[in-house]
Amino acid sequence: MKRAPDGMARIPLAVLATLFLLLDLRLGAQVVGDERELRIEERYEKVFLASFGRDRTVDDGLRRDVEKAIARAEQHRQALLILEIDSGGGLVDAAEAIVGLIREHRNSEELRIIAWVPRQAYSAAAWIALSCRGLVIAPGAYIGDIQPLVASYQGMERAPEKVVTALTEKIRYTCQDNGLEDDYPRLFLEAMVDRDIEITRVTNETLGTSEYMRIEDWSAKTERQREGLVSRMVSLPSKALTTTGSGLLDFGFRVKLMEPPPEKLLDLLGTAGASFEKLDFGPRKPLGISLDFSLLLLIGGIVLVVLEIKTPGLGVFGIGGVALFVLFFLIRSEWSDASLWPIGLFLFGAFLLVVEVVIMPGFILPGIVGVLLILYSTWLGVAHPGETSLPPFPDLSQAEDSQAALAWAGLMIGGLVGGFSLTFTFGRLAHRLPILNKLVLLPPRGLTLAATAATTSSRQAGSTTGWTRVEPGEQGVAVTALRPSGVVRIGDRKVDVVTRGAFLEAGTPVRVVEVSGNRVVVRAEESRS
Repeated sequence: MKRAPDGMARIPLAVLATLFLLLDLRLGAQVVGDERELRIEERYEKVFLASFGRDRTVDDGLRRDVEKAIARAEQHRQALLILEIDSGGGLVDAAEAIVGLIREHRNSEELRIIAWVPRQAYSAAAWIALSCRGLVIAPGAYIGDIQPLVASYQGMERAPEKVVTALTEKIRYTCQDNGLEDDYPRLFLEAMVDRDIEITRVTNETLGTSEYMRIEDWSAKTERQREGLVSRMVSLPSKALTTTGSGLLDFGFRVKLMEPPPEKLLDLLGTAGASFEKLDFGPRKPLGISLDFSLLLLIGGIVLVVLEIKTPGLGVFGIGGVALFVLFFLIRSEWSDASLWPIGLFLFGAFLLVVEVVIMPGFILPGIVGVLLILYSTWLGVAHPGETSLPPFPDLSQAEDSQAALAWAGLMIGGLVGGFSLTFTFGRLAHRLPILNKLVLLPPRGLTLAATAATTSSRQAGSTTGWTRVEPGEQGVAVTALRPSGVVRIGDRKVDVVTRGAFLEAGTPVRVVEVSGNRVVVRAEESRS
């Protein structure tokens, strides 16, 4: 056998070495990850993960929570704050305020804020996530559709063109100027806001290259320019762009892909040795039902209002009940100006009820409108505690609104059942309790009233106090107008009474028709010819 020349013998060795080198580089690439992905070169002493809960609505409450998270992270030098965002969207004004908080630290060397999207970030939440100085997102997590909507009688509709244009510029600026190595691609940011921007991917199958362009730019090409090119639509017609984490990477967004759980963040971001702290703000559960302080205020307000209705005249029960309802709205909105809408609607509804009962009894319309306003004000307090403007009426075809409606109904039913149950018990015991027995009438079988003897002999013997009774069937005369409560003279006694909704002028003859609990009910005495 002939021996191969020395040069020929080295060829297989060179090929093997090359293969081993390529394999080693391939394995190394798997460890490092996609070169297009986000890299954070800085090292941080402290890492905070701020979790706001699943399906959190972007509202003023979330803004306050983000503000608290930033303030907590600012207490440490060289801190990394990770905002965990899982939201279907929310209010544009709240999102803009949160983006403003984030941008205040975009050039900070002490604090860096990045976003982590494990599941979804739609609409306002997508704007927040993309405005951070880095985005970590699950490959299959959805993000996009930042199209602004406005409320109308038909539900939510697309905002006017000038609003869309202005918001597009805001989002493009805040998301591009975010401190990343490369700006986010402008075309895709615009397509997320404006549904009229449709994008297609044009591939040159011969060269294996591709580029993204607007569909109108592709349509403007001649047949000769299209030779060898294949177009595939990326966005849906008349729909704002929505994509996944993997899609962002393909579009040129420098993001980091990562599957949950969030504990992997430390290793992937190169901060495994840092001190880690989780800030769990969680949802405030404005749509949940729980026996919290606000629910107790709702029950207490119902109890006092019902007692006021059962007690003649305007007294401490009515004032206390209104005060508890106002406090209920203030606490639901976390003492913010968002409480002004529900408080105003509630007070106006209560005023219409007073008009119905006192000024225009039997007119019905003010009472119906008043009840509807009171119910709507409680809806705002329960389902939209952070809303600073009137939200649209609930769309029960939407899961979030449906859940809110069920929670509101459950809270109201629980409040009414608890309130009326306590009222029934309290109303029978109030006359036996110290101090309160001076605020309510005594409930006998027929009301007993104190009267001073009027005889000369009793005066000579000293004032004596006896007890007389008000029984159904007794007659009297209205001393004041009954609207429907007032004062009636029965014999030589003045008695607080109510009618069954009728308005009676002073001087009208009346008859006692019912004595129940702590109230005396009268009606106009029928005239006899």
